[in-house]
Amino acid sequence: MKAHTLKCTNCNAALEIEDGIDTFFCKYCGHKMILEELSEASINAKVQIKKWNIKSE
Repeated sequence: MKAHTLKCTNCNAALEIEDGIDTFFCKYCGHKMILEELSEASINAKVQIKKWNIKSE
Protein backbone atom coordinates (compact mmCIF):
# COMPACT_ATOMS: atom_id res chain seq x y z
CA MET A 1 0.00 0.00 0.00
CA LYS A 2 1.05 3.51 -0.73
CA ALA A 3 1.49 5.94 2.17
CA HIS A 4 0.87 9.70 2.12
CA THR A 5 2.29 12.35 4.43
CA LEU A 6 -0.31 14.77 5.73
CA LYS A 7 -0.36 17.44 8.42
CA CYS A 8 -2.80 17.35 11.31
CA THR A 9 -5.26 20.21 11.00
CA ASN A 10 -5.21 20.68 14.80
CA CYS A 11 -1.57 20.40 15.92
CA ASN A 12 0.26 20.49 12.55
CA ALA A 13 2.11 17.21 13.19
CA ALA A 14 3.29 15.23 10.17
CA LEU A 15 1.32 12.00 9.80
CA GLU A 16 1.85 8.97 7.56
CA ILE A 17 -1.51 7.77 6.24
CA GLU A 18 -1.89 4.62 4.15
CA ASP A 19 -3.84 4.76 0.92
CA GLY A 20 -7.40 3.59 1.48
CA ILE A 21 -7.89 5.39 4.79
CA ASP A 22 -10.50 8.15 4.76
CA THR A 23 -11.02 8.70 8.50
CA PHE A 24 -8.24 8.68 11.07
CA PHE A 25 -7.05 10.19 14.33
CA CYS A 26 -3.83 12.15 14.89
CA LYS A 27 -1.47 9.98 16.92
CA TYR A 28 -0.16 13.07 18.74
CA CYS A 29 -3.25 15.05 19.75
CA GLY A 30 -6.10 12.64 18.99
CA HIS A 31 -7.88 15.00 16.58
CA LYS A 32 -10.28 13.17 14.22
CA MET A 33 -9.81 13.93 10.52
CA ILE A 34 -11.91 12.90 7.55
CA LEU A 35 -10.38 13.00 4.09
CA GLU A 36 -12.70 14.56 1.55
CA GLU A 37 -11.34 12.61 -1.41
CA LEU A 38 -11.88 8.87 -1.06
CA SER A 39 -9.30 6.60 -2.61
CA GLU A 40 -10.37 3.75 -4.87
CA ALA A 41 -9.26 1.22 -2.23
CA SER A 42 -11.44 2.88 0.40
CA ILE A 43 -14.48 2.93 -1.88
CA ASN A 44 -13.96 -0.75 -2.78
CA ALA A 45 -13.71 -1.71 0.90
CA LYS A 46 -16.97 0.09 1.70
CA VAL A 47 -18.74 -1.64 -1.21
CA GLN A 48 -17.50 -5.03 0.00
CA ILE A 49 -18.73 -4.35 3.55
CA LYS A 50 -22.17 -3.41 2.19
CA LYS A 51 -22.27 -6.69 0.21
CA TRP A 52 -21.41 -8.67 3.36
CA ASN A 53 -24.12 -6.87 5.34
CA ILE A 54 -26.74 -7.64 2.68
CA LYS A 55 -25.79 -11.35 2.62
CA SER A 56 -26.03 -11.62 6.42
CA GLU A 57 -29.54 -10.11 6.62
